[in-house]
Amino acid sequence: MKRKLPPLNGIRAFEAAARHLSFTRAAEELVVSQSAISQQVKKLEEYLGLDLFKRQNNILGLSRQGKHYLAKLSDLLNDLQKATNDLYEEAEEKVITLSTMSTIATLWLAPRLKRFRKLYPHINLYVVAEDKVADLDHRKADIAIRHGRGDWPNVNTELLFFEGKAFPVCSPELIQGPNALKTPEDLKTHVLINDDVLDREGYWTWKHWLDGVGCSTVDPDVGLRFSHFHMALQATLAGEGVALAREVFVKRELASGQLVKPFDFALNTSVGYFVVVLPERKNEPALRALRNWLMEEVERDNKA
Repeated sequence: MKRKLPPLNGIRAFEAAARHLSFTRAAEELVVSQSAISQQVKKLEEYLGLDLFKRQNNILGLSRQGKHYLAKLSDLLNDLQKATNDLYEEAEEKVITLSTMSTIATLWLAPRLKRFRKLYPHINLYVVAEDKVADLDHRKADIAIRHGRGDWPNVNTELLFFEGKAFPVCSPELIQGPNALKTPEDLKTHVLINDDVLDREGYWTWKHWLDGVGCSTVDPDVGLRFSHFHMALQATLAGEGVALAREVFVKRELASGQLVKPFDFALNTSVGYFVVVLPERKNEPALRALRNWLMEEVERDNKA
């Protein structure tokens, strides 16, 4: 029997909006715009030929039919979530090992894992932070987030995000007072904070930035050196000096005012972070769910 189903995007939009009694909060939950929620609900109402919401004096409420529909849909969606979770519960692979660099594990991945656990409670994720390329062929990891240009052989590669520009960042206190940072030449009176990983990989360094801005009076090799950027970031937040930061890892600190950009000049990059898996494993349900969730998190960032 051919099923005639209502628009499923409209169902998701209506259920979220009805549960919150707010199109704004529904949009935040589903990581779409408020106008998208409104349009999807409107299409569903047109399909059903019914008004699911009452709108009076800028207050959103449910119509009688909307209350009835929400109760039925909530049960259906709960059953769907349970059926999906049961699939993972029955799967042979109980633990998924994700290999990635410690900086992205610490600064980007770890703060988001609560959302992943809520969506996929039966996928047990083991995050291994390491700078070397994980051996997927010998099951040292099931999936990886790698840093580079995405040109690794014999693997399925999808771009997660580019790192964006690289530029100096520092505590606001360093752009004030008698030794305030005003020009790149002022860096010679401050501590340069170096990130060993990118120095070693040669993508960009303080030397690249100083050469790019035409400053020859500052020694790029003198200062504090850390093995990973997340360590360098903590020192920078503490006011220990000036770090060369990748945009993706300092957005939050710049937005909050914990860090500032003392100069406008930035280095461009063609490198990024990629989700990597063996071609023969890319459609395994748990790996596909993790990969899709990672992509959704990037989309969430882009809409923030």
